[in-house]
Amino acid sequence: MMTPLMTAKQLLNSSREATLAVVNPRTSRVFTQRGVKPLLDLATTSPAFLAGASVADKVTGAAAAFILVYAGAKELHTGVISRRAEEILTKYGISYQADTRVEYIINRRGDGFCPMETAVKDINDPAEAVKAISKTLSAMK
Repeated sequence: MMTPLMTAKQLLNSSREATLAVVNPRTSRVFTQRGVKPLLDLATTSPAFLAGASVADKVTGAAAAFILVYAGAKELHTGVISRRAEEILTKYGISYQADTRVEYIINRRGDGFCPMETAVKDINDPAEAVKAISKTLSAMK
């Protein structure tokens, strides 16, 4: 029998364009936007959708981990996870599986830290992190 997390992982891997899949007891959705934006949008506009959900993500850094904690996600499967994201998920009791572990998430140019990792570097509170992520995304537009 397929678990919700297995279903989320299968949904994520079913399309080249998929970047995020969320499965909750009522329904499931697949997203194609890059970065933390789809997770952030869900957490801030439809938090009940993420609460208790099983999530599959391509890349999970500290920012995504904070969003998952903030919204009350249950579990995660990710292709790549940063060391800090692991610490955050562990601290808040979100179980996770990762294919690859890295020290930190790099930016899209490949020459430094992901701006979202930088945005939450000195933050330890999930709600505060979500505010900093929102502010950083707005500034990047």
